[in-house]
Amino acid sequence: MPFFDESCVLVPVSTLEDFPKGGSDANARNLLAAWSVLWHPAVVVACNGAPLWYRADSIPGSDGRRLIAVPDDSREMMPEDQRLGLIDLADLSCPPIDWQSDVAASNESAPAVGQAYGVTGADRNAMLTLLGLNRKTDSTTPSPIQWPDFPESVRAGHRTVVPDDFFALAYANLQIQVMTRRLRYSSNLDEMQLRRHATAAAEAFVARDGETCVAAMHDAFDSIAEERDHYFASDPSLIDLVLLTPATLCQDAMESWGEDSHESNAVNAAPTSPPSGADIPAEHEVMPDNRLQSEIESETGTSPETIHAAPRNVLLDRDVCQAIHDDSSGRFAALVSAIRDGKIGWAGGSPGDIEFDLMSFDDGRRALIDGHSLAVQTIGEPPKVYGRFCGGTPSDFTPTLGRLGYVGVIPIDFRRGTGHGEEAKVVLQSGGTELEALTAKPIDATSDASFLDLAAKLGESIDSGEIATALLVHWPGKTCDSFQDLRRAASWSLALGKFWRLQDYFVDGEHPYHHGTPTHVSNSASQSLSQAVNEDAAADPISTVATDTRDAVIRQATLRLDAMADLASGKARLESSDMAASQRGGPQEQPAASAVDGLAESAERLAAAMGYNVVTSSSSSGSPADAAIVLNPSSSGGRREVRFSQPVSRKIKHVYGVSRESGSEHDTDWNLTPITGSFWSATTDAPGHGFSVLRGNPKVASEGGPFSRHGWLGRKWFGDGRIARGDFLGNQFLEAQISMSSGGISSVFSGPIRGNRFSMRLIRVAEGNPGTKCQMIADKVVTVRNGNHLGTIQATGRLVDDDQTMLAEFDFRYSLLRGSRNLRVTGSLRPAIACNGEPWKNYFALRIATATESAIDRVIVRDKLHRAPSRRMVAPLGVVLDEAERQTLVASHGLAYHRRVGERFVDTLLCCQGETSTEFQIDYGFDIPAPVSMAKSVIAPPVALPISPSDQAVASEPQGWLIHRRPSTIELSDVTIFRRDDGHLAGIIRVMQTSGQSVKAKLRFCRTVAVACRFDGDPATIDAPLDALRQKLDVDGDAIKFSIAGHAVLDLLVVFQRSDQTQTDAPEQA
Repeated sequence: MPFFDESCVLVPVSTLEDFPKGGSDANARNLLAAWSVLWHPAVVVACNGAPLWYRADSIPGSDGRRLIAVPDDSREMMPEDQRLGLIDLADLSCPPIDWQSDVAASNESAPAVGQAYGVTGADRNAMLTLLGLNRKTDSTTPSPIQWPDFPESVRAGHRTVVPDDFFALAYANLQIQVMTRRLRYSSNLDEMQLRRHATAAAEAFVARDGETCVAAMHDAFDSIAEERDHYFASDPSLIDLVLLTPATLCQDAMESWGEDSHESNAVNAAPTSPPSGADIPAEHEVMPDNRLQSEIESETGTSPETIHAAPRNVLLDRDVCQAIHDDSSGRFAALVSAIRDGKIGWAGGSPGDIEFDLMSFDDGRRALIDGHSLAVQTIGEPPKVYGRFCGGTPSDFTPTLGRLGYVGVIPIDFRRGTGHGEEAKVVLQSGGTELEALTAKPIDATSDASFLDLAAKLGESIDSGEIATALLVHWPGKTCDSFQDLRRAASWSLALGKFWRLQDYFVDGEHPYHHGTPTHVSNSASQSLSQAVNEDAAADPISTVATDTRDAVIRQATLRLDAMADLASGKARLESSDMAASQRGGPQEQPAASAVDGLAESAERLAAAMGYNVVTSSSSSGSPADAAIVLNPSSSGGRREVRFSQPVSRKIKHVYGVSRESGSEHDTDWNLTPITGSFWSATTDAPGHGFSVLRGNPKVASEGGPFSRHGWLGRKWFGDGRIARGDFLGNQFLEAQISMSSGGISSVFSGPIRGNRFSMRLIRVAEGNPGTKCQMIADKVVTVRNGNHLGTIQATGRLVDDDQTMLAEFDFRYSLLRGSRNLRVTGSLRPAIACNGEPWKNYFALRIATATESAIDRVIVRDKLHRAPSRRMVAPLGVVLDEAERQTLVASHGLAYHRRVGERFVDTLLCCQGETSTEFQIDYGFDIPAPVSMAKSVIAPPVALPISPSDQAVASEPQGWLIHRRPSTIELSDVTIFRRDDGHLAGIIRVMQTSGQSVKAKLRFCRTVAVACRFDGDPATIDAPLDALRQKLDVDGDAIKFSIAGHAVLDLLVVFQRSDQTQTDAPEQA
């Protein structure tokens, strides 16, 4: 007869519905191990049945011998007499006890009847070792009990049974009971029947009867499944996702995934050593991945119905794809082959470790296309599910992902732990495209604590009408025992859920009907600065982003000028085949290496296309021009200072002001070339995507006479109109006062509301010091440029703390142009102390203050205005402080990191740890009508080129546009002109709505439009017959009309009439 009369586990709760959840990983591992270890088939046979469970504080008495699994949390709850009477198997000194006899092996007396033997240990392996049942170790510790002889495994058909399958049965039993009792306060599980099936399976296992064992195991799992189906009819979805980085791409962990042999031991073997160099440290201690039998790992999709597949999925980020693509040794051939054959699911196509909030929309879209192309080249087939390891994916890229062929998206930032939602699977809708998204909160598959109440959480999701999904995430070769129990249980029954390949999950899985909340701005973008400083130790983390942003804006302006030149001349440089290749992810035409040089070259090309001869000698020397053309690549009108050798008429409608000036070295602050001597300065307006032409004329020198505003008597009555007056800078739109004591901006008066609306100072923030105790001390405040067109005040001094310790030296120049709403600050900062530590808590910054505490922060991200999601803001183009009746624009010239402090202050970071750049430039705009366009115009302003005054077109001094848009909230971020195969000149125009309101928009061109339609990215549309084009727009001569939703991005295909069908058009005169 069996030596033990009963086996049981003591749980530290009164009922299973109160079963612990959460807590430390060590406690969870210990508790779940104690629950399952006694389900080992040898123990079940030796104890004449499957184990029971009892409350730790109320153990029924028994005259028989017991084998008791005691979790650490239960030991202190046991009654003192029972705890003291518990015999620890590790302390037995007598020879091993024969499980079939009351007599020890040496015929000595066995322990008395009624005694209890405790099984303890940190985890299941430790408990199995204590029992002498752990055959996975080489331990020579003698077993205290002579267990029945049992095999390592038994087999019946395609199914192999090992002791781990009994542990999986125990885990499934626990989870279903906890779920039904917690959510339904009852249980219909026939525990006696379950125990009979488990006992029969154990006895058959020991007897090496594979057929009977497998049949009994199926009966046991079916009992559990029936209990689940009684309450929840739908099967939860389980996703096993392995995160990969180049550092974790170890050959041992990858090769076994492609094995097809049922007898292969490689599938079950753990890696010889854990992969090193992971980008993020594991939060929990992890154990080697004891993989499933090869028939479950490799026979995905071909296994008998009695074996449910448990496929794995891998996340192939751009860096991983690049490492596989560049490898010539074939180490990863097994992994690539397994993906191609459908044995492993995958997600990929990401652009790598980039932050979309630091990029323009066009650059972000190009990065997505490049990442997708690399994934296709690496695997040999396009990914159907998009995912990335680090960084979020804004919802305005959903149409781009749809065009690339993705059927699902994982918008989760696994490195930072953000991007998940309240529901596991939702619909993302943007720009007329819908994609399903997996937004379940990732579950750490290396932590047993995550699996304590997994089924209950999935049941709650089903109750809420959601698509219950568990996203189980881990590194290769690292999981926990509970995760392996779940995988084994899923191979026997769908009671706990079904494992999916990611592709199948989105195509064949349950489809959601709830829509997710669009994420236009990443909540974790601010962590990119911390990551760059603390983890990557990047050099110049602030100025590098600023430089990249300025270059990107100038490149965009260059491409728009090129498109304007093609449109004006009718001679497109690109053919339709070039556009089709670009839409498929082919190489794009790149501007000149120097962004500024490329802008100038494109402007000269546009001027030539319009029939003007550029005077290159004057352009290179910077000397005053006899005539000039101003070309504006921006969507909004711009104002530009142009210098002439002769006076310019003030009566021309696009001339804002004219004055006699002299040169200064500080003119470079406004992108003006310093000139020695005097000249005539004219302030002219150029419409968006348009031009203005001016010429000097000596006949207008005395225009207006002495009694005019600019005559000697007018200047005497009204003042000479100079911008700088003492410590003030003032023009027609604003008046700013520079503090003589501190060197900061003490006040700005602008707009219809009276009172000071703005101030600015330099501050130093350190942990524990918010910057309120430091003080600017000006050593010198002087006017260095004072004219009717430009005024500049220079302030130099020191920043000190409250005990007068010098923190930094500063040199600021405040400049204001005639007719401008922007106050420009150009300066240098020389820190005297280092800013070490967390960059958001240790930095130098410009701190501005607004008049009210109700200002709303709106960040300019990817050429659109969005409400800031947090007090730490990432916006390389700047921030708009939206007050009730006025707006203040912080056009930061690429300084991307801003922080709201208190209710009235906003900091723009200048320096943090690792930053060596000392120069900066920033514009503060007041009540700017089109803030997004202005934020880009201060970086790429209208270009002024000297032209020959003898050109016939110069005489009329025209002003006009080549493309006109309405309303002012829409931006043309990308314009590409090409020639179709049928001879038509055409263009693809990318239109953005910068605000969150839907509007009716109108575009006009300098050419007559034949047809226009929405462009969905299909290359076949580019050369499609005009009658076959779909989603056509209203066309009226040179104008097209359409509606655009808030924050939407539309690509439009515009086909112009051929020159043989209509007279060649000229630029429209404004």
